[in-house]
Amino acid sequence: ENMPIKKKAEDKKRPRRLSELMTGLSQEKISMGIFKIECTYEQVRYILPKYFAHLVWNSGKELSKTEQLPQAADIVSRWLVGGSAAGLKILGPPGTGKSTMLEAIRLLIHDYNETRPPHKWVIMMKREASEITDMFRFSDEKCPELYKVPLLCIDEIGWEPTQVKYFGNELLPVADILHRRSN
Repeated sequence: ENMPIKKKAEDKKRPRRLSELMTGLSQEKISMGIFKIECTYEQVRYILPKYFAHLVWNSGKELSKTEQLPQAADIVSRWLVGGSAAGLKILGPPGTGKSTMLEAIRLLIHDYNETRPPHKWVIMMKREASEITDMFRFSDEKCPELYKVPLLCIDEIGWEPTQVKYFGNELLPVADILHRRSN
């Protein structure tokens, strides 16, 4: 069963420029079980840049066709359909499209889930690192879900406080989550 390709309005929109997309993509092993969407690489590779371009256009920025965008779309598409237990790490300086690519992945998975029965949905949670540290600082009720969700996207890593105090203990929330998910 394949994901139907929807013709979106962004196909008709004018191209924009974006200085750089990404300076690096790599894969990192996590042990949350096998993650994949049941589509072909070609389907995902076709639609993912369209989601990305739509998001850039809606933000009022310009999208430039750089060599990084096709490279990034290839790596992300292979990861999404690969059935790998590996996580995806998107690296680059500010303003290069990392958060936009995460949002494009989120939109693709949302549309993918609309074609599936609920028991086959891919569950994705997207949080900023500072939001995670706040969760650890103020609400221990929501923290366990960060360890259990099959697809956890952490954005804006490096801007959050590395340590938080919780009842006298010093915690490293983001590092702890990454460590526990990698074991």
